[in-house]
Amino acid sequence: MDFSSRNRIPATALTGLEKTPHFEIHYRPGSRAEASIDRTAWAAEEDIQRILRELELKDFKHVIRLYVYDDVPELQKITGVGSGGHSTTLESHIPYDNDQTRLHELVHVVAEQFPEKGSEDRSLFAAEGLANAVLRFVTGVSVDSVAAFYYQRKELPPLTELATGDFYTWLGKHPGFNGYDVGGSFFRYLLDTYGAPKVRKYYKGVPAKEAFGADLPALEKGWHERLAKVKIRPGLAALLKERLVRETAAERNPNEAKLNDAILGAAAAWKKLDGAAIPDGDPGVWESGALVTSGVKSQGIGRSRAWAPTRSATRSCAAAPSRSALATASKSRSGRDARRSSSAARGRFSTARWGASPTIPQPNYRRSRSRSSSAAAAPRRRSGSMAL
Repeated sequence: MDFSSRNRIPATALTGLEKTPHFEIHYRPGSRAEASIDRTAWAAEEDIQRILRELELKDFKHVIRLYVYDDVPELQKITGVGSGGHSTTLESHIPYDNDQTRLHELVHVVAEQFPEKGSEDRSLFAAEGLANAVLRFVTGVSVDSVAAFYYQRKELPPLTELATGDFYTWLGKHPGFNGYDVGGSFFRYLLDTYGAPKVRKYYKGVPAKEAFGADLPALEKGWHERLAKVKIRPGLAALLKERLVRETAAERNPNEAKLNDAILGAAAAWKKLDGAAIPDGDPGVWESGALVTSGVKSQGIGRSRAWAPTRSATRSCAAAPSRSALATASKSRSGRDARRSSSAARGRFSTARWGASPTIPQPNYRRSRSRSSSAAAAPRRRSGSMAL
């Protein structure tokens, strides 16, 4: 994805520099990204060679500024862009350890420099599609399998709908639809069937009939014939069905998602711990009927702030009904068992901080688009990435 108008890189943020034939790689000295900078330099050069082979280009005579960050939060904080990776002219911003995002973004950078020119505008369906066509596999699944899954379920939108207009607006209106990989499948078909030189022409605005000798409906028909032959294994079908889910766990199964009697047991079997004695060394005190923690974990190996609920979350817990997992700690047991269960309840069921009913944590298999990345909250962009 491209956020060229929003990029703002403080001069003092990423002052480390590593140079290769095609890159100036910027990193923060002392960071985790710096520790892997040699691998990043090697992998980025390998990516360029792969892109040149896939797109049948002889060379790439430009130098790309590649900014690498420890993780997505650092990338977003420094750039001010809500993405999991993004690019502009001869410049990319990526987490250091995401190989898919790096290759995807570098395709955007290289494709912008294609010498071909045409009269038509291309939507970002083309930009994201070409990038994922070069990837071929995203999180271990081929782009053709994703498109074939929709096609065989009769849920694949027509190309005229996907390839025209604002692609990101369309995706926002169709949550859960994997438009990146569908675009990747279409451009993979074009590359395999017509070759990269013709695809480059089409990508840069040459009309389909002139570039391929076939109009868009004919290209779509050939693509669909290819998708009809794709075999989707049972395990892959199960995974792709998981990704189709658009509701939250509570919406899918309210009875299972909430902490009800079937999960908690009878109310009489629970002991209210409001105002209970706190063992020496535990990071908590009672204040005006609310349990307030210091944010330091006192159990397990090491001490960490990451697992303790915040002060506001703990106050929300104390205000909840006694049978809530946030306000009660354990069934009537003695000493250490009760304290252990209390700690687990405070740490695991901290959803009350958001003002929602406590729910059992549910896995989320949906891929975030930038790459992550969430894409729905991201600003408009000219070319895109994944939210891995």
